[in-house]
Amino acid sequence: MKPYITLSIASLIMFACTPSGEDTSTESTTEVTSTESVNSQDNHATAGAVDAYLSLKDALFNSNAEQSAQAASKLKEELSGLEETDTLLSVIIVASDSLSASKNLDLQRSAFEVISDNMYLYLKQSGTGRSLYRQFCPMAFDFKGAYWISDQEAIANPYFGDEMPTCGAVKETL
Repeated sequence: MKPYITLSIASLIMFACTPSGEDTSTESTTEVTSTESVNSQDNHATAGAVDAYLSLKDALFNSNAEQSAQAASKLKEELSGLEETDTLLSVIIVASDSLSASKNLDLQRSAFEVISDNMYLYLKQSGTGRSLYRQFCPMAFDFKGAYWISDQEAIANPYFGDEMPTCGAVKETL
């Protein structure tokens, strides 16, 4: 029950903190000298979080609740270490905390869906520095379907593990 409450709170945070569309920006005359350098640093900082996410995906694919909890803790640690603060990161951190507190694979997989959806949005805005694949299983969560991110084109479904390891398809290359 606690993980569901935590996930609900994370969802509320995400929607409550979304900008209302007002433009409150001011013009700036600061010149960025090297966009490539900034992007490279961002990608390097994000690499640890992506690696932790992929470890979590693999642990869920292997249906290992203990390793999933450890990987979620590592993901939370990596994201907490990033200098930027972002609503998407906050939601991922809360969901990672919820996942790491649970030993139930079904609850972990529900939290992983929240993590995956927000990690995708975060990586779309910040970049990845490597090829990643957004994959989709149409049968997850009673045919509601769910996405995840992989570094392999081959399907290794974290929502079903050994029950249906190859259920899914690549939907997008990041």
